[in-house]
Amino acid sequence: MLISLGIDQGVANCGYAIVQIDNDEEIKVIDSGCI
Repeated sequence: MLISLGIDQGVANCGYAIVQIDNDEEIKVIDSGCI
């Protein structure tokens, strides 16, 4: 099971963070900043 949590703050996806938890219980945080 793949759980994805997306948090969008501000406008134009500024400070957008994605947390992914895979079957290996690995936590990945991706901060794409302003797009």
